[in-house]
Amino acid sequence: MTSLGNAARREARRRILRTVNHQVQRPFLHDTANRQVRVCHDEPDGLHFGPLKKWTFDNGADLGSYNTQQHWVTHSDGLFLVYTRRGLNNDHVIRHRAPLVIAEVDPRRVTVKRQTERILVPERGTRLGNFGMTDVSPTETWITTVEWMQPVGVAKYGSDNSVFVAKLTWNRPNLASNVAGKTPDPGSPSVGN
Repeated sequence: MTSLGNAARREARRRILRTVNHQVQRPFLHDTANRQVRVCHDEPDGLHFGPLKKWTFDNGADLGSYNTQQHWVTHSDGLFLVYTRRGLNNDHVIRHRAPLVIAEVDPRRVTVKRQTERILVPERGTRLGNFGMTDVSPTETWITTVEWMQPVGVAKYGSDNSVFVAKLTWNRPNLASNVAGKTPDPGSPSVGN
């Protein structure tokens, strides 16, 4: 080890969970959550954490995401966040873990662009909080998930243990993709999830 950065700290009783690092040229972005809130901060060098910042939309409103996964979707033309959140008529879903939503991120302001938010996978009464992202090719990215049939009774909203594959088809090839042996340009953002 040649260098050690500072520790990410949060002034709260709840510990930090579910951390995800991502490089978008500069800065590096670090996302984390606990049972109450999802926060992020930038890392100018990928080693030293800046102050934690609650995820918000670009208009300053609370994103409403907490206590579940989120994944980065990187394209050479932009950075996107896939997440779940409160406020989508989903109070009956445990921890608001459905629907799955995607929106573009402003990496400089570390905010979510509200006007770009779209539902990727619909809410049908049960959780979708365990999901994954993969670049299939430079022109296609998949988000995969399955309905988690708990607790008893969620089927009344339409869930049936379905498996979902949300396919993002890019208008322009993703130059940041290293799929099929293509090596990304060192100056482009890294592929992440």
